[in-house]
Amino acid sequence: NNSVNVSGATTISAIGTGGLGGNGGIDQAGGDGGDGFGGNAFLGNSGLATDDAADLNDGTSVAIIGDLTLENSGIGGDGGFGGSTFDPMGNGGDGAAGITELNVSLDQATVTAAGVSLTIGNLNALSNGFGGDGDIAGNGLGGVSSVTAVSNGELSIASINAEATGNGGNGRIGGDGLGGGAADPGNVDGGTGIGFRNGSIIIAGDAGFTATGFGGASTGGDGGAGMG
Repeated sequence: NNSVNVSGATTISAIGTGGLGGNGGIDQAGGDGGDGFGGNAFLGNSGLATDDAADLNDGTSVAIIGDLTLENSGIGGDGGFGGSTFDPMGNGGDGAAGITELNVSLDQATVTAAGVSLTIGNLNALSNGFGGDGDIAGNGLGGVSSVTAVSNGELSIASINAEATGNGGNGRIGGDGLGGGAADPGNVDGGTGIGFRNGSIIIAGDAGFTATGFGGASTGGDGGAGMG
């Protein structure tokens, strides 16, 4: 039998942050910002213990965790400044989140309940994408935040805040903000949701799931699209 008992707050993160673009010389545009890609972060019996991971591989495992934060957001870097007031900034980098999911799935920040009893305090699952600012701003691509109990898993949570938002960067042309898609826990293209398959979920308090898209502002062209 395996057991984990953490009385305090727990944070598991795999955040990707793109670098800032360099400043240009006279008559030169700034450099482009780098892209940021969220990675993997696990807690449970996923069997996919890669990157930042806490893995429970036995079906008789019991885990009691205090407040839990999971985050694998992607943050694009800002473009560098031009060499003079007449030279443009570099373009902003894209920010693409991975997956924050209470289930077994590849490329995710996850708490898994599959033949395992998990008791968690307040859960904050963040899979947000932030595009960098720039001449052409970067796009923000939200990932997946979902809660699923499978294979006789028992999941008890005080409250849930799950986000998969996309936030476009600001620039001469604003970046697009693409939130997660439909409320489908198995949708690897993005989304927020809650579901179960031969398992049970008990939420004592509030549960909020957000998959909003926010387009970036523009200073002289088109603003970014916002798609939830």
